[in-house]
Amino acid sequence: MTRPALQTVLNRDLEVLAGNRPRWNQPPFRRYSFQNFSQITRYSLTFRSPTTLVLTPAEQPGLRRVAGVQGLLDHPFTSALCIVRDGQILLEHYARDFRANQAHAMQSITKTMVNLMIGRLVAAGLIDLSKRVKDYIPEICSGYSEATLQQVLNMDVQNDYSEDWSDPRATVYRFEEMCRRLPLDPKREPGLREFLQEIRATPTMNEPRVVDYKSTNTSVLAWVIERVGGIDLRLLVAEIIDEAGLEGQFSISCDRYGIPLLSGGGTMTARDLARYGSIFTRWGVGVGGKQLGSAEFIAASLKGGVNWSANDRSLRYCNQLDTDGRVIAHGGYCGQYLIMDMVSGMVAVYFSTTDSESGQCSDHFEAIWAALTAASRELPDLG
Repeated sequence: MTRPALQTVLNRDLEVLAGNRPRWNQPPFRRYSFQNFSQITRYSLTFRSPTTLVLTPAEQPGLRRVAGVQGLLDHPFTSALCIVRDGQILLEHYARDFRANQAHAMQSITKTMVNLMIGRLVAAGLIDLSKRVKDYIPEICSGYSEATLQQVLNMDVQNDYSEDWSDPRATVYRFEEMCRRLPLDPKREPGLREFLQEIRATPTMNEPRVVDYKSTNTSVLAWVIERVGGIDLRLLVAEIIDEAGLEGQFSISCDRYGIPLLSGGGTMTARDLARYGSIFTRWGVGVGGKQLGSAEFIAASLKGGVNWSANDRSLRYCNQLDTDGRVIAHGGYCGQYLIMDMVSGMVAVYFSTTDSESGQCSDHFEAIWAALTAASRELPDLG
């Protein structure tokens, strides 16, 4: 008996189309994809907290009148805005096509987990940030071998990896092959750390010192954390989620070998991301009282760093966080933001989806930062 030939087609979400981007990252499909990201990514891990931090509605109407806030609420890019302090929801808003219990892609906001993980290792004396990556990972290649851990933490490293989403030839698209798109060469699908080994040094220097943003920096740091701590990275993520007090599920992209992509790819509800962000405003303490991060390291993150712009020193990148000296924060691809005011204790979460071809929109990020930091200063200081 002759069996009929089986027919297959490429996965429509992951298939690479225009601009070297998969279908889910094409402008017409991006909003749906970001609102359903855990169903899009090829490989992922999921975590649940054993207890939930209770959030009580306590609307502060004055926050809506802060310059720029109403503009965010009305913006067509917006999916969610949630502002929380001390277990109270001060402002909450969702678009018509999005729900409070719906997880959204948080993208690079997952980088903040590295601040917690590496801070504890520094506090324990297990890591010296002035040492070079090769001192902890001898097999690392030239793209990172000579960089100090502090340089990697501050996005102050130059090599041949590029993260220009507007350039179809940028190596960020190969980095995406780990979990979120089909590889251009179907016969070769490297794991995350195999890919990191391919990054090489370049003769250029970062002068003047400004941020040279590379998500691979976070993956290198995660490798160092696992190597030094001797603990599987998945267990470290589970420890943070256990103490974050989330209500829903946290999902994060991983490579085919199960290594979490801490550089981006997490999903949470807006409320849960605010619960997670509250770990920082409690100076690294989880809901059960466990010290997840180092208070001293978080404090140091407010003071140091590398300027985002040579002409503007008001915003810096330090220890896998944005900071202006009062606020620590992190943005995410296509318009996500987590902002934590270390004076007022406010945590603000904003989810959105830009509609540009590359997904980049600097004006949108600037408007988010301006509105939410202004809102944080409307609240009385803690203590």
